[in-house]
Amino acid sequence: MGCMTTIDDDALWAKHLDDEVLAAAIRGMREGEALTLLVAERPIRFVKMRNGLDGRPTNALEPLAQDKPLWDALQPRRGEPVSVALPPRTTDPYLLHLDAHLREWASAEDEAAFDEL
Repeated sequence: MGCMTTIDDDALWAKHLDDEVLAAAIRGMREGEALTLLVAERPIRFVKMRNGLDGRPTNALEPLAQDKPLWDALQPRRGEPVSVALPPRTTDPYLLHLDAHLREWASAEDEAAFDEL
């Protein structure tokens, strides 16, 4: 899942993404919930912004304090399109090693039940 957006604010707004699936995922987050995105191919950790004082959701992400310098480094590119994507899922090498030895857990039912863990 990836898309393009234009950097035009200090926040990353769901409404500015051209991928409705990713935009909907951001809108569905709880305030304070964290998410890592690849922005211009750089991993940046974001947090969903607090709702407005009137209770309306703020459908935007702001960088975590530790990653703010990465986001700030992109600010000179305001007005330019940049890529935004979820990072690819990776598998822990230790778990791959265990997988070869725990064949009793290798049924289709187990795969379906535990795929997202």
